[in-house]
Amino acid sequence: MLADAAAKSDDIELKKQELDARMELEGRKLTVQAQKDAVKLAADQEREGTRMGIDIAKSRAQAQQQRNRPTK
Repeated sequence: MLADAAAKSDDIELKKQELDARMELEGRKLTVQAQKDAVKLAADQEREGTRMGIDIAKSRAQAQQQRNRPTK
């Protein structure tokens, strides 16, 4: 009976350790994914900002060209 209780206690402790390890692994995976998402977001924002800057520069150049055209 005592051996059964000790074996059950060991089994419970082992399951607890497995669960703790699984939770830590999942936590680390989430951290890595969050970091990847943050890097991607920053790159996307920079790319979009560059695209907007190019569009603004094109619009200004077109407006300047129209102002510089001789009127007929």
